[in-house]
Amino acid sequence: MNRDITRGDQEARLSMLTQAVEQINVASGPGEILRLLVEQAVELSGADAGAVGLREADGIDFNHLLLNADWCPVRHHFALGEGIAGQVLLQERSFTCTECQNRADASWQVEQIAGLKAVLAVPLRLRQGTRVLGCLELYSTAGGTAFSDPCRSLLDVLVASASGALEKSRQLQAGKDRQHDMETCLDRFMRSQQFSDLGTWEWNLQTEEVYWSESIGPLFGFPAGKVDITYDIFLTIVHPADRQMVMDAVETTLESGAPFAAEYRVVWPDETIHWVLARGGVQLDNRGAPLRLLGVVQDITRRREVEQALRESEARFRGLVESTSDWIWEVDPQGRYTYVSPQVGHVLGYAPEGLIGKRPFDLMDPSERARLHDEFFSLVKDRRPIRRLVNTNRHITGRPVVLETSGVPFYDHQGAFAGYRGIDRDITDRVTTERALEEQTLHNRLILENSRDGLVVLNLDGSIREVNDAYCRMVGHERHELLKMNVVELNTFDPPKVVLAQLEQIRDAGHDRFETRHVTRKGAVIDLDVSAAFARVGEDQFIFSFVRDVTGRRRQEQQRLQEVRAQRDTLVREVHHRIKNHLQGIISLLRNHIRDKPELTDALESAISQVESIALVHGLQSRLSQGGIELARLLETICDALRHLSSTGMDLEIQCPEFAIDVCPEDAVPLALIINELLQNAIKHGDPADGLATPITVTLGLEDERVILQVSNAGVAPNIDLKQGDGLGTGLMLVRDLLPHQGAELSLAVKQDRVITRLVLQAPVVRLGRRVQDLSEPKRLI
Repeated sequence: MNRDITRGDQEARLSMLTQAVEQINVASGPGEILRLLVEQAVELSGADAGAVGLREADGIDFNHLLLNADWCPVRHHFALGEGIAGQVLLQERSFTCTECQNRADASWQVEQIAGLKAVLAVPLRLRQGTRVLGCLELYSTAGGTAFSDPCRSLLDVLVASASGALEKSRQLQAGKDRQHDMETCLDRFMRSQQFSDLGTWEWNLQTEEVYWSESIGPLFGFPAGKVDITYDIFLTIVHPADRQMVMDAVETTLESGAPFAAEYRVVWPDETIHWVLARGGVQLDNRGAPLRLLGVVQDITRRREVEQALRESEARFRGLVESTSDWIWEVDPQGRYTYVSPQVGHVLGYAPEGLIGKRPFDLMDPSERARLHDEFFSLVKDRRPIRRLVNTNRHITGRPVVLETSGVPFYDHQGAFAGYRGIDRDITDRVTTERALEEQTLHNRLILENSRDGLVVLNLDGSIREVNDAYCRMVGHERHELLKMNVVELNTFDPPKVVLAQLEQIRDAGHDRFETRHVTRKGAVIDLDVSAAFARVGEDQFIFSFVRDVTGRRRQEQQRLQEVRAQRDTLVREVHHRIKNHLQGIISLLRNHIRDKPELTDALESAISQVESIALVHGLQSRLSQGGIELARLLETICDALRHLSSTGMDLEIQCPEFAIDVCPEDAVPLALIINELLQNAIKHGDPADGLATPITVTLGLEDERVILQVSNAGVAPNIDLKQGDGLGTGLMLVRDLLPHQGAELSLAVKQDRVITRLVLQAPVVRLGRRVQDLSEPKRLI
C-alpha cells in the first residue's frame, strides 16, 4: 500500500483498512495473520515500526520487530506487569504514550528505535471477555501528533479483524486435529485387531447378513479382506465337536439377552485346527426384539497350546515329585505346611495330609529347635534362600532322621511374600558314615601323631601336602615350613632330577621302597628308610610315604661290616704272606739248581723272575688292609726288584699321582707277570748298539680315562706280529697269552732308535678313582 497517503485522508485510510481486513481473513495461518497485522497496522497508522508479542505462561515474548519495512529478530521477554507489554497483559486494555523517551517502562523500545517518542499498545484477544493472547505495539518518532483517536479507532477494527481471523484459524485447526485424532484412533483400532489376532463381527437378524472385519478372515484360515459369509457357512467352519455348543450359546443369548463368551475350535481350509474366543451381545429394537448380534473374536490357539503344555508340565512335575526319594514341601509366610509330597511317608513315616498346617519345628526335639531357631528365622526375615540346612527330625517311630533342607522364597502375583518352597533330603546314612569316617580319621591321626615313623604326603609335582610330627622331628623343620616346600628343596644327597624321576617311578609302578640320606636343619646326616605308594581318590592323586630313621641301625651295620672286613683282611694278609714265603722258598730252590746246572741258567732265571713277580703281588696283598692292589705301587715294586739287572738304569715316572688306579684282584697276578716280562724284555734287549748308556724309562699316565703304561728302551724291535704271534720270543708269547681279553691292549713301536711298548688298561681290569674318597654321595640301596 502507498505510505504517502496523507494522514487526514480518512477515506483512503478506510480503503486501506478494508484491503487489510480482506488479506488477513484469507491468511493461511496464525503466523501469517500476525505478520499481516503488524505490516497493515504500521502502514495504516503511519508508524515508524511495529511488533507483536505472544503471551507465555509467565509473561509475553517479542521475537521479531518490523523496522523500515524489514523484519528483525529481537528475542525479548517481559514478565507480567513489566514494561508496556507486561502492563497491557496485566490490565487487559490499550496503552498510549506520546512522550515516552524518558519512561523506564519504555527503555527496551527506546533502545530498538532511534528517536522514539510515541508508543501505542493494543491487546489481542480471540473474543470479548476471553484472556489476552498478546499485544500489538506501534512505535513513532512524531511525538504528540502520533496515534490520533481516528487512527486508534481504525486500529481497533484491524485488531478485531485479526482476532476474528485467529479464532477462525484456531477453530479450523481444532477441526483438523479432531479429524486427525479420529483417523488415528481408527488406524490404531484396525492395527490393534491385526496385531492382537482380534476382529469384530455383526449378524443382522432381520436380513441374515453377517459382517466380518478385515482381520477376522485370517482367524478362520481365509485371506485378509472382505469375506462372503453367512451364519450357516460359519457353522460349517466350527469343529463338529464344538458346533452344538456354539449354537446353544447363541440361542441362550437371543432368549435371555445376556452377553455370551465361547471358546471353540475351527477347521481351516487346510484342515488344521485352531482355537478362537468369541464374545458378544444382542442389540434390541424399540420393541425389545433382538435386532442384531455383534461382538469380537480372537485367536487363542497359542494360549490353549501353552495351557496344554502347562498341564502336561504340571503332570510331569507331579510325577517327578511323587517318584523322587526326596520330600518336596511348601510353607506359608507363618511357616505352616501348605503342601507336602507323598515321600514324607518314606522319610518320616507321616501321611502328607497329617502335616498340613504344622510347622517344621513341630517335628524336632526342643534342643534341635533351639539350635536352629536364630539361623532359620534370620534367613526368613531377610527372605534369603535356605541352602543345605542340616537338621534332625523325629520319625513317627521316634528314631532320629537327619535332613538336609533347601528352599527359596516365592511371591504372589502382586509381589507379596507368600512363603517358601523347598526340598528335604534324608542324609542320615551319609551323616552316620561321615561321623564314622571322622572318628576313624581322628583315630588314624592319633596313631600317626604318636608314631615314631614319619608320614609325608606329596603332590605329584613334589610339593609337600602333609607331614606328621615324627617327620618334623626327624628333619628338624616346623610343620608350617615343610608345607611351603617341595621335596627337592630338602637337603638330600640326590640331585633334584633324580628325586623327581623317583616320584615318576613311584607313580608308574604304584609303590617303591628305598633308603636315602638327609641333612637335617642342624646339619646332622641321617639315614632314612622310605616306603612310598601312589594313591588316587576320585580326581585327587598323591604319594604318601612312611619314613623311618635307620641312622642307628646303619651305624651298627657299618660297625659290624668293618669288624668283618678287618677279620677278613687279617686272614687274607696271612694267607698272602704264607704264599709269598712259599714262593720265596721255591725261588731259593731254583737258585740252587742254577749252581748245580749252570747250563739251565737262562731258563731258570726267567722262571725265577716270574715267580718273584707273583711273590711281589702276594707280598703287596699281604700288606694292604682290604686286599686291593694299586697299579702304581705294583709297578714301583716290580721296578725296584728288576732295577739291579739293568746295566743302563731304569727311570719310573708316575704322571697321575692324584688318582688311585686299583687292579681287579682276578687280574693282579697276570698283570704283574705281564709287567715283569715287559721290563725284563726291555732289560734284555736294551743294550745300545753304539755303546751309549741310555736308561729304560717307564711311565704311568692317563689318556681319556684310560690307563697308559709305557716302557721305552734303546734298540731295534725285531720283525714281530703280536696278533699272529710271529717273531715272538718266550717272554712276549707269555705276555700275549696272559693279556686279559677285555680291558687290556698291547702294542710295540720304534721311534728314534727306541722301542716303545704301550700297554693300555681300562675297566674291568683297572678302576680309576681319586685318592681322597668323596663320601658326600652315599650308595643308594633299593
